[in-house]
Amino acid sequence: MHSALRMRRLALLALLSATGLSLAIAPAIVDGRPAQRQDRSRRARSLALRSPARASASVTLARTKLGLVLVDGAGHTLYVFLRDRGGRSACYGACAKVWPPLLKGSGRLIAGRGISGGLLGVTHRRDGSTQITYHGRPLYTFSGDSSPREANGEGLQSFGGRWYALSAAGALVKPRQARGRA
Repeated sequence: MHSALRMRRLALLALLSATGLSLAIAPAIVDGRPAQRQDRSRRARSLALRSPARASASVTLARTKLGLVLVDGAGHTLYVFLRDRGGRSACYGACAKVWPPLLKGSGRLIAGRGISGGLLGVTHRRDGSTQITYHGRPLYTFSGDSSPREANGEGLQSFGGRWYALSAAGALVKPRQARGRA
């Protein structure tokens, strides 16, 4: 009976993987045996964190060299692009590779510590994805920030416009002197 149950679970996992559904709802299997209950919840959280299309998205505040600015769930500084208009992104193609948009998957949008949930929103991109906004401005990370709380993109002139971090009030955080190009 135990092997039949194990085979059903393996079949369920294969089906979920093939259809792209979240593995977080299926029991975890370690070395061919069901994992203990505590391990399942830890594994589910781990899978959710690695799968941004299915995970919740969060925006919070963190202290950087610029002061308190918006960061994503991984602690990376969030930026706005001054070429964006009317809450719509102007950053696609090569721009989006250097300045990846902060996308919302199918999960919840979470306003973290110090963030006004009323200022969080979304906009729809041309490719059909949903980008997170703050105070009506689409949010981006910067590929030049390799560690949490870095702010290497602040004030850069790149792809035809300037990039700035945001304060909790939704105001641009401008450096004392504008910097070069990305």
